[in-house]
Amino acid sequence: MVIIENFADYARWLCSCKKFNEAISILTLVSKLNKNLPMEAVNNLVERLLETYSPQSATVSCYTDPWSCVYCSSVLEEPVTLTCGHSSCKKCMLRDVNSVCKKCKVKYLPVEEDPIDVEPYVKVNVVVSGLVTKYWSRELESAKLRAEGNRLYQINRVEDSIKKYEEAITICPDDYRSHSNRSNALYKATRYTEALADADKSVSLKSDWSKSYYRRAMALAALHRYEEAVVAFFQCFILEDKFPKHLKTDIVKAMYKMITVKAKEAEDTLPNLNVMRFSSHPNLNLSQNTDRNKAESSDGESETDSENLPTTDGKRLNSVLSKIDEGVKKIISLSQTKSQRYINPEAMDKEDFECALCYR
Repeated sequence: MVIIENFADYARWLCSCKKFNEAISILTLVSKLNKNLPMEAVNNLVERLLETYSPQSATVSCYTDPWSCVYCSSVLEEPVTLTCGHSSCKKCMLRDVNSVCKKCKVKYLPVEEDPIDVEPYVKVNVVVSGLVTKYWSRELESAKLRAEGNRLYQINRVEDSIKKYEEAITICPDDYRSHSNRSNALYKATRYTEALADADKSVSLKSDWSKSYYRRAMALAALHRYEEAVVAFFQCFILEDKFPKHLKTDIVKAMYKMITVKAKEAEDTLPNLNVMRFSSHPNLNLSQNTDRNKAESSDGESETDSENLPTTDGKRLNSVLSKIDEGVKKIISLSQTKSQRYINPEAMDKEDFECALCYR
């Protein structure tokens, strides 16, 4: 047990030095030596990785066109114009406790100070609402069906919610939120392959929306594809404005599974624990023979650290870090197509954009 604790301590020290490949190798050995890999050690690895990528998460944001909600990026339902000039769905604004526009990051003024009920004071922009209804009635109908599916899901009528999402997708096949929500419902119904397909479709429709990657990661983890799941979780982390606690928990679980499962597959060579020492870490001298610890090589030079460190041949396991890095870079370098919502020219009238006061 002492040896296992020393290994875990050494892995934590490697993480503090940002030597993540080496730390994973050590945790792989711990998993081989002990059936119960300390969750605390994996948690420390994930925390250090998140700290490393945290500065990059602030450089990416979800793009929304002027006719989409700044919070949910979907078609405007009961549009409300914020004091900064951007628009959001009424329900999204009421859920926003920070009073900060997600698009321009400007804090907007509260509509009315009322600690009990602010909804009556939130006024819908009737001009924008009329235009949205006129130009995007199909999307609004799909959104209503999606909302009905959400209600059914919340009362645990999962199969019925899936049917509602299917109806929404039939009306609007390019609605990435309906695909994402159906993926979540399919996941709960343990239909993981179908859940993954919907999550992938949602990612393809809007590649800068964090929930799509989260759905994808959960489905991959359920299919025991832990390496891909870890990568998708980190992509979700990069896109998240607010880092939810459950995301870190899910990353730790996936990383734990990845290490323990892959450790069984890796062709690792367990070191001789009776002679091993860690000269790079003074607290990890495992040898009981001090003379052997001071032994020198035949040419009179001291043994190097690399000769005393445990080594693994688990290249597949260590490659996950490069895959995470590649996945993060892919998110950061997203070529966001800043396209506007399609408006059917035949539905437009010149009066649509005239001033309500001067009619010009």
